Amino acid sequence: MNNGLRVKNTRDISMKFVYDFFVIFIGQIINKRDILSRLETIYNHHAIFQFFDATISATPSCMFYPGETRLKAISNELRRQELTSQSYYNADGIIFHIDSLLELCLLETTGPFGLVDIPRESNDQVKAAYGLLSMLHTIAYEFDHADIEIFRKQRIYFVHAAQNYIRLWSFSLVDKELYILTRIDSSSVPTSVSKNFEMEFKKVVNLFWKLKVRKTQKDFGIFFQNSNSSFLCFK
Repeated sequence: MNNGLRVKNTRDISMKFVYDFFVIFIGQIINKRDILSRLETIYNHHAIFQFFDATISATPSCMFYPGETRLKAISNELRRQELTSQSYYNADGIIFHIDSLLELCLLETTGPFGLVDIPRESNDQVKAAYGLLSMLHTIAYEFDHADIEIFRKQRIYFVHAAQNYIRLWSFSLVDKELYILTRIDSSSVPTSVSKNFEMEFKKVVNLFWKLKVRKTQKDFGIFFQNSNSSFLCFK
């Protein structure tokens, strides 16, 4: 008990991060594994949203909005192209930068835990690609005097929960009108304390730590020069 309290109250961010995920697995996933496969909302509530909340708690410059959240970048894109504003994109969750309100990561969950629906999974990936493109365009229009070479280093992120896996993707511009969606990591979600639990648990924690690190490192927050010759950096 004393050791557990010491870890909970530690100032070591990485140790606290692991502790938070361990508590989620014990209290929300393993103890409730029988209901995770019933509904997508149940899976999100007890697992996926919990992972994002733990990640954001270690990233004070960002905030997470869960559950059918409307992506503002899509509305901005439609407005720029003078298209109908009645269309919209609802993501299962969005991470955005608190000060600038720019959207930096979106979440799509394809059904409840363990569901195998390849067409639906592919549809969510295509849907996410449109969202990511509009998010990157919004950043470009916000800082339209940015150096294009610097802008090519900018990454935004997509977390996809499908079947019993979670996958982390990055999206960026690599050349004129050429974009790339790169898978950074993938992990399965263990729902019981089996012989593989420790390895699978570490993989889940590492996946979200990578997302956390990319939201805090300087190379995540690109320096953009605006018309007033000032700079903005996401930290």
